[in-house]
Amino acid sequence: MATLSYPGVYMEEVSSGVRPIAAASTSTAAFVGRAEKGPDDEAKRITNWTQFQKYYGTFIKESYLAESVFQFFNNGGNQCYIVRVTRSDAETADVTVQNRAASPVPCVKFLAKNKGAWGNYLYLQIEDGMDDPGNTFKISIRKQEKETITADNFAEITPLEVHDNLSMDADSANYVETVLNNRSYLVDVDVLKAGVTPEERPANADVIQIGKNAVETPVTAVTEGTDGTGDLNETSYSDAFSKLDPITDFSLLAVPGIGTTIMMDEGMNYCSKRPLQDVFYIGEMSSDEDEPTDAKDFRKLLTKPNSYGAVYYP
Repeated sequence: MATLSYPGVYMEEVSSGVRPIAAASTSTAAFVGRAEKGPDDEAKRITNWTQFQKYYGTFIKESYLAESVFQFFNNGGNQCYIVRVTRSDAETADVTVQNRAASPVPCVKFLAKNKGAWGNYLYLQIEDGMDDPGNTFKISIRKQEKETITADNFAEITPLEVHDNLSMDADSANYVETVLNNRSYLVDVDVLKAGVTPEERPANADVIQIGKNAVETPVTAVTEGTDGTGDLNETSYSDAFSKLDPITDFSLLAVPGIGTTIMMDEGMNYCSKRPLQDVFYIGEMSSDEDEPTDAKDFRKLLTKPNSYGAVYYP
């Protein structure tokens, strides 16, 4: 504020509080499609190929999502958003384990982090904890190459995750449900019967398969993980667009591998109706449409053409 020391004209700059409009980066894309694993209830920000593999897995035959993301980063992309689409009847793999009591009861259910057959490849090893073996326990999580065959050298396979000194006490800082649900990228836990005594810990086991273990001590129940067989159509993908509604820092949208006029219409329609109209849809044609006349025919069949999308051809 200016100091008024004598008569005259004084000028003072006062902030209006209005911030300049921040432009969305044209190098940030959003991809919608099927993946080996990953959350299907949110759009997740990914900054490199390694991170994509961590959350969404690797290449699968049924989708071009992974290939598209791989090439996006391979060609200099810095970040993107992923929305995974799953079939309506996809199941999450799980296994229920009993405790160590004289009359054991089911105490904890281990679940793959999200839906899909990928969870059937996860194996658990349950041991006593390192620091307090009389009261805590340790869980090591490994992944097998084949879901139906346990390798002879299973214990020598490097674990993907190890969670040690866990407790079944709900008031403990190392409560198993809190630790795994917040820190594991592979497994969630649903405690069926908490407790503070050593006997209320899950039973020790060298190998427990999530999803396909035999129902025999100490396993009391399993649910096989599946990718489902329900139909997927263009609406299955366009319905997933809504998960991008709260996100404003991307400008390109694609549904890799779904090269139909219906998908093109749905993508452009979504982009045109976003409040800021800040996204451009990159569509594609099917792999066998590679003639100029195919491109012209594709364009003529669009029912909602607008300036918010383009077809990648050939």
